[in-house]
Amino acid sequence: QFPEIHKVRCLNHTSETSYLAPGNVTIVVIPDIQNKNVFDIYQPRLSKATLNKVQNYINQLNSLHINTIVINPEYEEVEISLKVKFRPGYDENYYQKVLNEDLTKFLSPWAFEKSVDLQFGTTLHKSIIINYIEKLKYVDFITDLQIKHQGELKTSIVPSNPKAILVSAKQHKISSLQ
Repeated sequence: QFPEIHKVRCLNHTSETSYLAPGNVTIVVIPDIQNKNVFDIYQPRLSKATLNKVQNYINQLNSLHINTIVINPEYEEVEISLKVKFRPGYDENYYQKVLNEDLTKFLSPWAFEKSVDLQFGTTLHKSIIINYIEKLKYVDFITDLQIKHQGELKTSIVPSNPKAILVSAKQHKISSLQ
C-alpha cells in the first residue's frame, strides 16, 4: 500500500509511553532510501503526513479495541574516540578524515551501500570496532578507544528501546600518535 516504506517493525502491547499497554500497537517505519532524495541519510524519516496516512489506513483495518500509532524510529548516535598511529607514508591529516569516514561507513553502512539494510536491535561491541579499524591498510595501531552512547562511555552498546536504531555520529574524535 505504501511503496515509500522499506521496513516495518510492529511492537505489540506498546504505546508512546509504555511497553506494557494491552490493546496498543506501535508500528515503527523505515523509509525506502534507495535512489531517493533523503534529508538525512544517516537518520531517514518519513514525513508526518505520510505517518498519518499509514496510521489512518491501518486503523481502518483494525478492530475498535486496538489503538495503533505509526512512528519513525528513534536514532541513537554512537561516537567513537581514539588515538591512532598511521603506517609510514600515510599523511596524518588526510587519513584522520579517511578514518572518520570509514568509521561512519562501518556504523551506518546503509548510507553508503544500497544492498545494506537498517537494522533494529543491533548490538555493537568494542572488540568488533577495534578489529575493523586494525584491518584498515593505513592504520598501524590504535589506543584509548572509547565508545559513547547517550552521553555514557560503554564497551558494548544496544539500543535503549525497541523503537531505536544505532547510527554513526557525523564526527568522531580521532587524534594521531607521534
